[in-house]
Amino acid sequence: MKLQQQKTHYYANRKKIKFMSKRIFATFAVIIFLNINHNWRVAGESTVRNFQYVSWQELTRNTDFFRDVKDSDFFISKYQNDAFETNAGSFYVNTGIRLGYLYNTNMIFPDIGRCNLDEGCNLTGVRQKVISTLPNLTRGTYVPRKADATRIDDWVGINLREGALNSSTIWAFDMFLLTPTTYFSYLSRFLENEEQAKVNLFGLRAVTVTSNKQNEFVPAIAGICLEQAEDSKDRSGLLITEWRVPTSAYGPSREPVTVRKNLDYREIQVGTCGVK
Repeated sequence: MKLQQQKTHYYANRKKIKFMSKRIFATFAVIIFLNINHNWRVAGESTVRNFQYVSWQELTRNTDFFRDVKDSDFFISKYQNDAFETNAGSFYVNTGIRLGYLYNTNMIFPDIGRCNLDEGCNLTGVRQKVISTLPNLTRGTYVPRKADATRIDDWVGINLREGALNSSTIWAFDMFLLTPTTYFSYLSRFLENEEQAKVNLFGLRAVTVTSNKQNEFVPAIAGICLEQAEDSKDRSGLLITEWRVPTSAYGPSREPVTVRKNLDYREIQVGTCGVK
């Protein structure tokens, strides 16, 4: 009787251990699957990040897109991101143009998310905000050895000198992926109007960098389909196309639209139109 109980107990424990082993094996299988899936997704994202990085380098090194920008000008950008080296330092190295600064929009308009255009809220004092924020970036003065009486300002300090920024232009600028294979950038001057943050729409230029052999679409700004400014250029396997705002414009549904001379900064919404 006792032997029979021992056998029963042995087989019960054996069945329990077998069941637990299956559960452990299944758990590990799920963990391995999730880990492989995560790594696959990260690898895909890294490829996209690489294209974004390469596009920025190509745009700033090998195009004349910034031909009207000069030293001590300022950029205001919604998508400025040091992780992609889209900053004033990288811009200077690649273009030779030393910006006053490449600001993220939130540094200049921290309340932009709550300032709605349709409620009559105006973004004011663009130049004043750009200049008043600049001292926060200074690193002080550099004192050479054995020359304590001679102090050399850093770049921010130089731009803070009286009158240094009188001729500086402030630009609305951005650069980001529209699709995994198309990188988009635009550039437009802010108007010298401290009551409203507006840009000259007819002066706006845009550029696409695509890894495809042809453009997937025509980009649009504020519901206006842009027109190609010149022939596309093939550089290092990337197709680069510059765009402008047409005088006779149409929208994404091919309907005629009126182009306003000036556009509020918040209205620079980017979209797409079908390929002509």
